[in-house]
Amino acid sequence: MNTEINFLEKQQKQTRLPVFLLAIFLILIAIVITLLFVQRQSLNSAIQTEKSTLSNLQVEVAEQQEANGSARQLESTRDALTAIEQNAVPTVSLYENALNTLGDPKQLTSITYSGGEDFQVEAAFASLEAVSDYLDKLLQEPYMLDAELTDVSRDGDGYTALLTLSIDSGILREELSPDAE
Repeated sequence: MNTEINFLEKQQKQTRLPVFLLAIFLILIAIVITLLFVQRQSLNSAIQTEKSTLSNLQVEVAEQQEANGSARQLESTRDALTAIEQNAVPTVSLYENALNTLGDPKQLTSITYSGGEDFQVEAAFASLEAVSDYLDKLLQEPYMLDAELTDVSRDGDGYTALLTLSIDSGILREELSPDAE
């Protein structure tokens, strides 16, 4: 039989070190959790800032695209207007010129221009010689290509003549446009 005899006083087990290590471990975990929480808040704040910056940039881009779209649309409208002005025949000036060539505005019965290179003038004349003189005056115009007496009819003391006139619209625009001086 073996008997153990211990004359030393029994000491209490040392639990300080494990308790101390456990306390340090818990403190470190608390610090890590706190740091993660702070970092999360910081990142959320940064994300919100970036989102607001992104939305502001999107608004600015939309405004700029709208402005550019408006500028492009304005430019294309100007180009279309310029093309129309370049191709438009000055019919009012053509009418006024045909009327002024007659001498008496009451002679003109009708004038018909339906686009293209031809128009028709119907007018009353005192004699066939007056019709011939009117045709001669019209043919002297630089924009006039051809003048044809389509119909002449006796109308009381005078004559009613229908003239078909061919014009060069390019020269007509140069000669009779409001901008030409």
